[in-house]
Amino acid sequence: MKRNVSLIVGGMMCKHCAKRVEDALYEVKGVSKVNICLETKEVSFIFKGEDLSVFNNVIEEIGYELLKIEEK
Repeated sequence: MKRNVSLIVGGMMCKHCAKRVEDALYEVKGVSKVNICLETKEVSFIFKGEDLSVFNNVIEEIGYELLKIEEK
C-alpha cells in the first residue's frame, strides 16, 4: 500500500541538513520520491510500508527532531 507521508523536522536548517535527512529516509525500505522544503521544514515522501513510527528513530539517529508526522 502506498502512503503519502509528511514530516516536520526540527533542526533542519540548510541544504546539508536536508541532504542528510533525505539520505537517511532513502535507507528505509519502501521510501521513494522524497521532497524537502527547508522554509517550512516539511519532508514529504511516498512510503510502501505499515509502521510510521520507524521515522521517529531515523530522524533522531541523525541528530534532528521529528516534530510532526502525518499521512496525507
